[in-house]
This record gives sequence, structure tokens and C-alpha cells, in this order.
Amino acid sequence: MTTARCHAKNVEIERRVARVALFWYARTMKNLLLSSIRPLFLLGFLTAALPACRTDAEAVCDLKCECEGCSVSQLDDCYRHIDNEGIEADRRGCVDYWDELQACEYDTGRCGGADWSTSCKNEKERWDNCRK
Repeated sequence: MTTARCHAKNVEIERRVARVALFWYARTMKNLLLSSIRPLFLLGFLTAALPACRTDAEAVCDLKCECEGCSVSQLDDCYRHIDNEGIEADRRGCVDYWDELQACEYDTGRCGGADWSTSCKNEKERWDNCRK
């Protein structure tokens, strides 16, 4: 075999090897990309399917309503009331006191028969004093 012919054959073999390597690389990258993206899509789907988180104040409305019994409109009134108080807290610069009161009511709230009670006297006083 002549040198030119041998060189041409080597070039052809190198091209074939390069094509096979490129095909293998592309396929591997595609599989790697797909295997990385699938869990992200699944996580996104599952996250979208979860209900929205409730605030402590909304949870207190729910718990109080379960304890004392209330209608849907009364529960909606409770939600509106806490929204309005949250807005007032922000407007008056009392958000920390409002948050402390809501967290306390959530943490210490208890149902005794059909009566809802909490142990948040100090937090309530601080909130009331701040919004005066």
C-alpha cells in the first residue's frame, strides 16, 4: 500500500471513529440531561399539587372554628379580619407584635368543650398598645 493510500485510509478511519465518538457523546449527554430534568419536572409537578401554606392566623381561624363551630361565612369573616389586622400592623409599624400574637395563639390555643382559649395575654397587650 502506498503512503498516500495508507494516509487516506487512516484519515477515513479517524473520521469514522470521530463520528462514532461524537454520536456516543451526544447520546450520553442527551440521556444525562433527560435523567437530570425528569426529577425536576416531577418535583415541580408535586410542588404545584401541594396546597398553599396557611399563616398562623389563618390556622387559628380554622382551629377556632372547628372548636366553636362556625359557618363558612363566619370563617371568611375571620380570614378578612386577620387580613385587615395584618394590614393595620404593617401601617402602624407593629408587624412584630402582630406576628408574635398570631404565633402565640397558634402555639397555645386549646379547645375546652366549645370554647377556644389561648395563653397570650402579654402578646395581646403589646399588640393593643402598639396600635393605639
